[in-house]
Amino acid sequence: MSAKGQTTPPTVGERLPAMEIGPFDAEALRRYAEVSGDDNPLHLDDALAASIGFSAPPVHGMKLLAAFEPMLRAWRVDLELLGLGGTFVQPAPRGEKLVLTGRVLRSTQESVFVRLYAHGSARAPAIIAEATLRPSNATQAKWRAVRVKKTRRSPSTRRFNLSGKHVLITGASSGIGRALALRHAQDGARLSLFGRDEARLEASAKACRDKGADVASFVVDVQDRAGMAKAVADAVALAPLDIVYANAGVATGLSTGQILEDPEAVRATLAINVIGVLNTVEPAIPAMTKRGSGAIAIVGSMAGVRGLPFSPAYCASKAAVYSYAESLRGVLAPHGVDVCMIVPGFVATPMAAATKSWQPGKISDTEAADIIANGLERRKPVIAFPLFMWCALRFITFLPPRWVDAVMLRFSADVPSTKEKEAV
Repeated sequence: MSAKGQTTPPTVGERLPAMEIGPFDAEALRRYAEVSGDDNPLHLDDALAASIGFSAPPVHGMKLLAAFEPMLRAWRVDLELLGLGGTFVQPAPRGEKLVLTGRVLRSTQESVFVRLYAHGSARAPAIIAEATLRPSNATQAKWRAVRVKKTRRSPSTRRFNLSGKHVLITGASSGIGRALALRHAQDGARLSLFGRDEARLEASAKACRDKGADVASFVVDVQDRAGMAKAVADAVALAPLDIVYANAGVATGLSTGQILEDPEAVRATLAINVIGVLNTVEPAIPAMTKRGSGAIAIVGSMAGVRGLPFSPAYCASKAAVYSYAESLRGVLAPHGVDVCMIVPGFVATPMAAATKSWQPGKISDTEAADIIANGLERRKPVIAFPLFMWCALRFITFLPPRWVDAVMLRFSADVPSTKEKEAV
């Protein structure tokens, strides 16, 4: 492997390419011990060794240390060796080849610390050495330039200005989706509104246009992968996407005394709430990462924090997108794209109105849209409200599950089964 410089520091845990040295002359060592009266190969006298005619270099601690230098140069030519020291665990294997290897233990912009090993074919490491390396001034300058470039591409800690953005919202016909559309219309946003019901979607679009927004409507089902891919591409063709809300969702659950959810409703719920999110987000990612900016907001629910006994499928769907958003956030952050998980409690929407249960902390969809927009502007990775419910649900996940189940069953709830059916 030819040595070449790198534009970034080595990573902790990185392994150095192995290099083989030897073999060492066991017979020569024996004769050397007879002549010198010293069989410790670490005490080798080079002049005496030469006088008895070694046919190959003997095992010698300092020679082993010196052998690490070309290995380090072959690994990173952009690093200068500052120091090299060793701890000799045992005499090096005699009459065999040695393999030199190493691993990075610490790496900063100013220095790199490497642990080095010499292995024989049949023994534990014969020598452990440590090397400290320093990047040249030119190399440090390159590393700093790359770091600055990456920082500029990463999501900033500054506020995300919502004014004049191109915002895509699924489920924009009613509820939180419609309220978000109206909230962004106030900021002069260009809106791409997605929904299945053409009449209701157009009503939302008109309300946004009345506020001065430029609105495009897309009648499409989030379960339709091909249809969503085309619709998102059409939206991108109008203007680069700045914010994508994966909001469309349905609820289903159990009525009083019911044990098993309707299998059709369960599968429809998972298809809309989970696959629908994927069908919304996936087509948008390439263009957003290419630009190196933007935000993806996935609307979940408090029901995704801890499962509730009266709505198993809905809870499962929201738990799935919660985990998906967490994973996606780490993947897209280096590409300049924020991922936000929205975790609302009870919001006054048609979906919530159909559920007969105690609904603490319930707020209007307009209030919810304001909280979400403000959180997105502050680049919050999780926007959860109300806070007391979020904290309570997070806390009970640490309690014994059967205790929590017993308490949950004391609350009555009637969650109607969704009218959605499994797509064929």
